[in-house]
Amino acid sequence: MHADSSIRQFLNWTRTIRRNYDSVQDQGAIQSLRRFLITLWFFVPLECLLALWFGLYRAPADEPAVQRWASNLLLIHSITAVITLVLALVVVRALNRPQLKTRTAVVLQVLLCSIYLLYGALVSAVDLSIGSGIASFILVSFGIAGLSLMPPKISTPLFGMAFLVFAQLLVRASPSPSILLSMQINSFAASVLALIVSMIIWHQYAKGVLLLRELSRNNEELINTQLELEHLAGHDALTGQPNRRLLHDRLSQALASSARSGRTGALLFIDLDNFKLLNDTRGHDIGDQLLQAVARRLSACVRRGDTVARLGGDEFVVMLVNLSDTQHGAVMQVEIVAEKILGTLNAPYTLGAQEHLSTPSIGITLFDRYAEDAEELMKRADIAMYQAKDAGRNRIRFFDPQMQAQVDIEQALKSDLREGIAQGQFSLHYQPQIDATGRIAGAEALIRWYHPARGMVSPAHFIPLAEESDMILSIGQWVLESACRKLAQWSTNPGLEHISIAVNVSARQFRHADFVEQVLGVIAQTAANPCRLKLELTESLLVQDIEELIEKMQRLKTRGISFSLDDFGTGYSSLSYLKRLPLDQLKIDQSFVRDVLTDSNDAAIAQTIVALANSLGLEVIAEGVETQEQRQFLAASGCLSYEGYLFSKPLPEDAFERFAQQQQPLPIPG
Repeated sequence: MHADSSIRQFLNWTRTIRRNYDSVQDQGAIQSLRRFLITLWFFVPLECLLALWFGLYRAPADEPAVQRWASNLLLIHSITAVITLVLALVVVRALNRPQLKTRTAVVLQVLLCSIYLLYGALVSAVDLSIGSGIASFILVSFGIAGLSLMPPKISTPLFGMAFLVFAQLLVRASPSPSILLSMQINSFAASVLALIVSMIIWHQYAKGVLLLRELSRNNEELINTQLELEHLAGHDALTGQPNRRLLHDRLSQALASSARSGRTGALLFIDLDNFKLLNDTRGHDIGDQLLQAVARRLSACVRRGDTVARLGGDEFVVMLVNLSDTQHGAVMQVEIVAEKILGTLNAPYTLGAQEHLSTPSIGITLFDRYAEDAEELMKRADIAMYQAKDAGRNRIRFFDPQMQAQVDIEQALKSDLREGIAQGQFSLHYQPQIDATGRIAGAEALIRWYHPARGMVSPAHFIPLAEESDMILSIGQWVLESACRKLAQWSTNPGLEHISIAVNVSARQFRHADFVEQVLGVIAQTAANPCRLKLELTESLLVQDIEELIEKMQRLKTRGISFSLDDFGTGYSSLSYLKRLPLDQLKIDQSFVRDVLTDSNDAAIAQTIVALANSLGLEVIAEGVETQEQRQFLAASGCLSYEGYLFSKPLPEDAFERFAQQQQPLPIPG
């Protein structure tokens, strides 16, 4: 979830930046329009002031032709000034609209150019001199259109010089004009209006410059944010090293480069030994400090072009590139780096105020031009790392193809197991449990899996695989439901109604939050007698939360369900736990029973377990009894319940029922 949210945020930021870049382009056109208005600001007042100067100092008095020409010219001046004011106000309003685009700005600029083209034509029409008309047309029409595209620092002085020339042409070409007072007033009014327009335009121009600067700063911040998001998307937040995503990208590039150059590369999968213990005992803050220190040390052990990545938790991957083009040479180079990493990470760490020692397990796989894809290489390095752990930790191991073959076999078996659960390929066999009188007192429910292609698959093969995933929960639930349905059937069958059923419960299943409710629900659904149900627990449960274990057992025990501790003596049992647990039975593991007659240690252990059970008021049962002599020894030691091949192998349901109804009491050993 977190990853998806970061990608969506990154895309939204990218879209925002693109929109702002488009806005910057539009603002460029708007800024060009502002420069055009500034040239008008110089043109309108300069023109009117030149006319005023001409009327006051240069015009002869009282000539009707000149009066007519001057009146027409002043009319054009006034109309032009008014149009300029109106259009300037319209443009100012448009410039304040955020939706103003490049096309709109260009249209407004062309419109203003067209008005002054018309002005040049009118001047030439009323002027009595062809030379002055052509000059005014050229200077006004093409001068404004061209100079407005230049920056204001260049266009302003050029435009001023152009109109000085224009004024001189008008003076020299006009026939002894005289200017009236009305021309002076109109020219002054036009100048005032033009100055007002110029101040408005200049104010808006200043606002526009500030807007563009602010927009530029915002874009800079967005770009920096984008770069930061891109970094976070490809790097680990705690250590700053590349994460799994960036590692895969670089590994894909390294594979492509290796295919071209023929040079070898390597992946070193590094896992910190006993890191969870550090987290649990000293806290996650100290654990984070160790991870950061490990990342720094790893970076110091590799070259500039190599990659140190953190996959998550305490897992790191080092990718070495451009190694030797021969496998032997590459192996030697990788061994040197791996030994360096091993020694560096074995050095003491100062975490908080204490010193800490940490060791790594390192798995290595090489890749060259013939290598598989990135996922396959990561899997191989991971397998090699677990081989290093199995060898005693703090080791370096190269990938072994035989291990890969075993992993492939297990993966195929997992896939078939998942399919077997969905298709109901399982059945229950029942191992008879014999009491002191030699009669069947109960049965242990044992799951069997018959695969259409594999045939009968041993529980020793598929149960450990199921316990690695949630499949054990589905299998355990099915076994419990099947056993309880059988209890309900036997309760109405004379000769079988007294038989109890023992069901093995995995540690993962028992720790499930709803385990108690699931058991009680199955009993209610099947109408089984809870007093005939026995749950066999393993000693591995005792290393977890003992208080939660006791609470669940007591809740079930109040409903009549009993408990047996399976494989006693092989795991983590302690006397303090046994005293507190609401158990009913201890089961002697078959590893002690097998050699009870030939190994004095096994005999002593078996006798001790029986004595311990008697002292705690618990029943005791021995599994794996295969000979009459074993049974006699156990009986003499005080163990009076047994199961094993001496009595019967595990039987299918129908065969067990026939066996139980036909079975005769076995002779009690003397």
